Amino acid sequence: MTKKLLLPLCIAVGLSACGSGGGSDVSSTPAAQEKGKFVTVTPAVQKGGAIALSWNQVSGADHYKLLRYRQTRQRLTDEVVATHVTGTSLNLVLDLVDMDAATADYELLACDSSDYCFTKSAKFRLENLEQAIGKVKTNLNRYDSDRVRFGSAVAWQQDYLVTNITDDSNGIVQLYSAQGDGQYQIDESLLRKSYLRTADRHATRANSIVTAGSSFDDFFLAAATLPSEQGKDEAFVYMAKTMDTMNNGNPERWLQGHTAPRGPVSDSYGAALASSGEDGGMIMMGHPTKNTSGEVSYYFFKDLSFPAAPEQYMKSISSPGEFKVNRPNDLAADAKFGASVAIAKDEVLVVGAPMDSLLKGSASEIKHGGAVYVYRKALAPRNYNEIWQLETVLTLPDGYSKENSGFGSSVVINKAANLVLVGAPGIDRVLTYKYDEQRGFWSEIDAITPVKASAGQKFGSQLALSDKGFLAVSAPSAPWRGFGFHTSADTLERGGDLDGAVYIYRLNDYGNRNYAWEGAITGDSVSGVNEEFGASLKFKPGTNTLAVGAPGHPSDPTLDWSDRSWPNAGAVYIY
Repeated sequence: MTKKLLLPLCIAVGLSACGSGGGSDVSSTPAAQEKGKFVTVTPAVQKGGAIALSWNQVSGADHYKLLRYRQTRQRLTDEVVATHVTGTSLNLVLDLVDMDAATADYELLACDSSDYCFTKSAKFRLENLEQAIGKVKTNLNRYDSDRVRFGSAVAWQQDYLVTNITDDSNGIVQLYSAQGDGQYQIDESLLRKSYLRTADRHATRANSIVTAGSSFDDFFLAAATLPSEQGKDEAFVYMAKTMDTMNNGNPERWLQGHTAPRGPVSDSYGAALASSGEDGGMIMMGHPTKNTSGEVSYYFFKDLSFPAAPEQYMKSISSPGEFKVNRPNDLAADAKFGASVAIAKDEVLVVGAPMDSLLKGSASEIKHGGAVYVYRKALAPRNYNEIWQLETVLTLPDGYSKENSGFGSSVVINKAANLVLVGAPGIDRVLTYKYDEQRGFWSEIDAITPVKASAGQKFGSQLALSDKGFLAVSAPSAPWRGFGFHTSADTLERGGDLDGAVYIYRLNDYGNRNYAWEGAITGDSVSGVNEEFGASLKFKPGTNTLAVGAPGHPSDPTLDWSDRSWPNAGAVYIY
């Protein structure tokens, strides 16, 4: 394994060091030089994502400004990162997925009380950003379990990282919180308040987690689980919400079991889950082999209301309740309808069917071409079966090899419910579709490819979209060597352990790929082991903080990160 240190540091040691090449318009007259002399900046990477910048006190300086220079496809643009800094140090908090910002040129200006900036540092960059990545391991001792696979499922509940439970007990999830150093650890204050037991006390493993609510006080959680005991053949979707309880005579809010829909493992029951997030009131559940073609059901824990419905129609439905989504009548027998699901605003539902056939019944029928079904919640349903109305069917456009493309293996929808992205890992593509509200239809606007091509990466197997327009795409069979950041395809080298990679893209306001800002995160941190980097992906709501699960990581939590003594212990990386 080769570890890549991709981000060279250029420490400012005067106005001429590191070259000029554009930048701020700062005076360099003899009077200014006599007043200000030089600014020398020293960056230091801290664990958890913060970069500590320190510099010398400049004579005559009232405050300092930090600028960043981004390279776009047309020109170099500058932006003010921090203004009116009165000391001689600054903790720069970076969104590591914003690789263009993390690897940009920075410049510090010294300004007087009239805001006239009279001298500046040379431009500098940040180094060793791999050290700023948060690395989370199981809290267990390695003798407690043989196959923990920590990181198989991740989610966020505001500031809490929610992960699959890490032992063979009858627990379900655990909550981690950020510490002072930026690293995540088990939140001891919530350990008892959030410990959930399975309904029939059998050992189980969560393979998908979604959450709703804006704080712990209104936390709602759903976790799809598979049994880890022999002889058990039921899969569950355990649901829990915070409720008032008495603890030693004091009222407290605890996360407690709410309900647990179940179905046969043979139905792939609960294989896909989705919620609308903070304001959501329902959980979508995909069962891709149920009744042969697959089914989708939904559980609503908030009342459903239809204010536009006439009086003779349904005006509301009291919660809780569970209904099925009407599936299309012409699904292929092995369509896997429900292999992926996504929902936004509790109004637009997206369902992937990656094995569905195209042009059914014709001489040109394409087996396993894949399809995505987009539903919209009806304004005035007459009965339960009419709540979700099929709006359109998305398929691969002409020009692609469609058979076994995997189109629909993963889906994601933005918070505004007008942008859908669909993974097609069989052809290493992610397709983007935009909703035209004036015309009332969806159209394909972009096709996203890996930053560097390599056939068979399975690019698009998992998708995550931040509220701020960053897209993360997993490619579990990416062959790149070394662990680290890559802002250029030129630094991606073959020869890795097929640990996988996560590609990062920034979408513009319309939803297209912005080619100027993109990169890749590679996961080959332990030589000779498939860590399954990118098996789970989730952005923290309202931020660009990304959690990446690697359930095959083999390191004992008490030893060095590159230790390989505990196969399938698992890990979660925070960017």
